[in-house]
Amino acid sequence: MLTNKIASRTVRVSERYGNIQNYVVYLDKSGSMSDDIKYHVSPTQTEYVPKISFAAASALALAYQLKKVGAKMTLKLFDVEVHDPISDFAQLVDTLMKIRADSGTNITNVLEDAVKKHREEKVVIVTDGIDEVSEEAVKKAKSANLDLTCVFIKTDNELLRKNFKSVRVEEAKPSILLEV
Repeated sequence: MLTNKIASRTVRVSERYGNIQNYVVYLDKSGSMSDDIKYHVSPTQTEYVPKISFAAASALALAYQLKKVGAKMTLKLFDVEVHDPISDFAQLVDTLMKIRADSGTNITNVLEDAVKKHREEKVVIVTDGIDEVSEEAVKKAKSANLDLTCVFIKTDNELLRKNFKSVRVEEAKPSILLEV
């Protein structure tokens, strides 16, 4: 319910025509994503929501907007491993509505997967960045010229921030993925 509430109440997007790009969103579901982030329900009311709920709401909003303009989003959840891709819209929605944070984090696996399988799409990594990332994996991703953006929730990862486009989010703003 929170995911729908956030996505439906706050997402605004300006549609771009002409250069419609497909997205691959790697969404961190590690245990640290259960920590809270501030969300302004209204100008006078603030709540705290789990980072995983915010990330799921953002991914859901992006998937919906991409579907409206004829583009597609593939969702890849990750923790210590990169999980199977989800491209079917109904399955994607179902997965995002049920997502739970647990396990560890391995962003190096995400970079390796993106280099092997997603050189033609816009790649977005949504994470709190709490992980040691292999410098070799970063070098390979840079040399592959990936169109990669990291969205860091409340924290970040210095190595990724210095090498790729990045956005750091301190407060929940579900439309953030629509801006990358």
